[in-house]
Amino acid sequence: MKFCAIFSANLDEFFQVRIASLKDKIVANPTHRAVDGRRPQELDREIAIKVHELIAAQEIVLRGELFPAIEAHGIELKRWDTLSRSEQLLLTQEFERAIFPILTPLVVDPSHPFPYISNLALSIAAVVVDPVSEEERFTRIKVPP
Repeated sequence: MKFCAIFSANLDEFFQVRIASLKDKIVANPTHRAVDGRRPQELDREIAIKVHELIAAQEIVLRGELFPAIEAHGIELKRWDTLSRSEQLLLTQEFERAIFPILTPLVVDPSHPFPYISNLALSIAAVVVDPVSEEERFTRIKVPP
């Protein structure tokens, strides 16, 4: 599991740095050829194909080997809709007790510009409705580590 997490983190960084640079080259000079004769778009396509292959291989390992192995040790990953009503209630109560109090929504409107989102930060985007005025507002909620 740790290796899969490291693989995913490294892939995220690869996209943030290398692919971002490649995308800049595509925009700046799409006809330029690298030393090996490839255009940036060609390299981008080749990378996309390889990354899809790597992610598919990771998915096979996760679903075929790792998830069954952790289940053998009593750890189960479940979808919300497969939980019993009592399990959903228990988790809802735990969420409201331990997680909800530390979430801080940031409203985006003309007086509050879109907030800075740090690299690899997990955020929730939501539309909230004022119960009195029924005005809808877009909000971003950063999920703390």
